[in-house]
Amino acid sequence: MSRTELYQVKINGDVEWVADFRNSHGSAMMIWNALHREYFGRDFPLGDVPQDFWDLQSSPRLQWYETNSFLSTFDLVIVRASDLRLMSASFLAFADRYQQDGRACSLRDQASTLDRFGLPGEGLQDTAGVCWNQTSVNCNPWQVDSICATCGNRDDGEARPWNINKDTNHWFADLKAKT
Repeated sequence: MSRTELYQVKINGDVEWVADFRNSHGSAMMIWNALHREYFGRDFPLGDVPQDFWDLQSSPRLQWYETNSFLSTFDLVIVRASDLRLMSASFLAFADRYQQDGRACSLRDQASTLDRFGLPGEGLQDTAGVCWNQTSVNCNPWQVDSICATCGNRDDGEARPWNINKDTNHWFADLKAKT
C-alpha cells in the first residue's frame, strides 16, 4: 500500500526520512478531495486538474488551516521549523472539519509527529524544516540520483539525499496564521 513520507530538513541542509503514514490517500488526496468538494462542488478530478484549483493556495476564501494543509501537498515544499506547531494545528483543524468516517486520513498522525520535533530524546532537534513525499509510489523528490551529464542515463546507481544548500527548485511555504 502507498504511504505518505515525512522528511526532516536538517540544519546542515540534508533531507532525511522521519516517518511513513499508511495509505497516501489519507494525506494529499484527502486534502484535495475535501477542498475540491468545498469550493467546486465535486470530488477532485484525476488527470487534468484545472489551474483554478491550484490557484486556491492564495485565495482569501480559504481558512488558515485549509491554506496551510493545501500548501503541504505541493511538490518540493518545505515548512520551516518555526512553523511546525502551526502546521500541526492546521492538520488537526483540517481533520476536524473534513475527515469522514471510513475514509483514509493521516493528518492527525502527521500532526502528532510534527509535535515531536524539538522534544528531548526524539533526535529531531537539529531541524530547519520538514517536507513530504505525498505518495511512495512515485520517485522520491528528496533524493538526487547520479545522472550522466552527457547521455542523461544513470551513472552508477548511487543517490544522495537532497540538500537545500546545494539543490534547487524547493521552496518554503508561507503559512497563514491562525485567525
